[in-house]
Amino acid sequence: MCGVSLSYCRFTLCCMKLLVELLSAPSAITSNIPIDPRTVLDTFDFKPASKAFVCCPKCFSCYPLDDSDPYPERCTFQSTPDAVTCNRLLRKTRLIRGRRFVYPARRYLYHDMKQWLGRLLCRDGMEDILDRELPTSNEDGSVHDILETKLFREFLGPDGKPFFRPGGGRYAFSLCMDGFNPYHLKEAGKKVHVGGIYMVCLNLPPEIRYDFENLFLVGIIPGPGAPLLEQINHVLKPLVDDLLIFWNSGVYYASTPKYRNGRCILCAVIPLICDLPAARQMSGYAHFSSHHFCSMCLLRLEDINDLDRSHWPRRSCQEHRHWAEQWRSASSEKERKKIFDTYGLRWSELLRLPYWDPTLFTLVDSMHAMFLGDFKRHCRDIWGMDIKLKDGDGTWIDPGATVEFEDSDALLQSAWDTLRYGTVTDMQKLTRTVLQRLCRDTQMLPEPRYMNRKKHLLKKLEQYVCASFLIHPTLAN
Repeated sequence: MCGVSLSYCRFTLCCMKLLVELLSAPSAITSNIPIDPRTVLDTFDFKPASKAFVCCPKCFSCYPLDDSDPYPERCTFQSTPDAVTCNRLLRKTRLIRGRRFVYPARRYLYHDMKQWLGRLLCRDGMEDILDRELPTSNEDGSVHDILETKLFREFLGPDGKPFFRPGGGRYAFSLCMDGFNPYHLKEAGKKVHVGGIYMVCLNLPPEIRYDFENLFLVGIIPGPGAPLLEQINHVLKPLVDDLLIFWNSGVYYASTPKYRNGRCILCAVIPLICDLPAARQMSGYAHFSSHHFCSMCLLRLEDINDLDRSHWPRRSCQEHRHWAEQWRSASSEKERKKIFDTYGLRWSELLRLPYWDPTLFTLVDSMHAMFLGDFKRHCRDIWGMDIKLKDGDGTWIDPGATVEFEDSDALLQSAWDTLRYGTVTDMQKLTRTVLQRLCRDTQMLPEPRYMNRKKHLLKKLEQYVCASFLIHPTLAN
C-alpha cells in the first residue's frame, strides 16, 4: 500500500514481530504474525487474480505458464508461412546454493478482467453507481461527457438493439497503452521501456472515473525493449479473448450485493485513447509521420496543408477490415509490405471484436494533442513565450531568430558561404534554425509560416539559388 518492495515489507513484518515479542509474553499472537508479505497478501486477498504468460524476449509471443502444459524451450512463432521461426530461448537457468533452477526468460502478467469486474461490483454501492441512468445530450447540443455523444447513444449490442438500456449490466470501457522508464532516467543512464495497458469504465461518473482504485490495469508489458509494430498483438490477445466473452454471451456472476441470485454482465471497449504512436500501433495504422498519416481520412502527407474538407476522402471500417485481413493472411513478408505501403494498414487484435470500428474509435488524446501539442506550440512558437527566442514587440515571431544565433556573426557568415559555394549535402548539414534565418534574410520563408521542416526550407533556398546572384542583402548596402 505504501509503494515499497516485498523485501522491505518483510523487514517491517520482522520488526513488528520482534517488538511484540519484546513487549509481551510469548503467546499465540506472536507466533501467528507472519514474516512473509506474500502470506499477508493471500490472507487478506489483496493480490489480484492474474494469468501468467511466458513472453518471448524478441517477438513478445506469449505462452501460457501452466504446469500441466509446459511451454516450449524456444519460441515457435512465425509471422508468415515463409518467414524464419523466431527460435529465441524462452528459459533461463540459475544456480542457487548448488541447485539448478529453470525459470521463464520473461513473464507477462495479464490481470483477469472477469475477476477484476467481479471485485468492482462487490464494492459497497458500486452497482448503483454503474447502473445509474446514463446522461442525455443537452438541448443546446453541448456535450459534457463522452456518454452523451451520438456514437454512444446509438451504439448497438450483439442483439442489434441499443447496447445501453434500462436495468444496467451493460458497461463500456476506454482502452489506453503507454510506456515509461521505471528508472526515471531520461537524458542519461539506463534506457528501459516498460509498457502499461489500462482500461477505464466509462459508466462511472467523471469525478470518480479516473481514481486509482477504479482503473483496470490490464497488464504490464515487460522491458527492457518495447514491442515493435504488430508485436503488440501478442499481449493484446488475452484481453481480446475476455472481451469477446463479455460481448457474445456475457459473464454471469453467481451473486452480487444487489443481485443475490446472480446477474449477467456485458462489456465493450469503445474508444482507444493513447498518444499518436501508441494509437497507431494498437489500431493497426501506419505511423503518423508516414504518407498515410491520418486515421480518419485518406489524405496523403504531401497534401497535409490542404484545408478543404471536401478533399479529405473518409476512411471506411469495411475497407479497413478488408485490407487488414489481407495483410494478416499474406503468405510472405513481401506481400505484407506491399499491402502496408499501399494502404498503410496492418492487422490488429482489436479487429477480432466485431463491433470495433478503428475509423471512429481511434481518438486523439487531448493531453498529448492539446496541452502538450497545440497549446505548447502556440505558447512557444507562435506567441514567442520561450527564453530561447529574442524578445520583440510581439507583432512577429521568427523561430529562427534565437538569441544565440543573433549574437553569432561568424555563424551567419559561414551559413551564407555554404549557401553560395556549398553543395546540397553541405546545406543538409545545417540546422533548421540556420536554414530559417537564411530563408528570412532572403525573404523565402515557406507559406504557410508553420511549414518549417528542413525539406521545405531547403526547397525554398534552392529556388533562391536558381533565381539570384547570392548577394547578401546587408553586403549589398
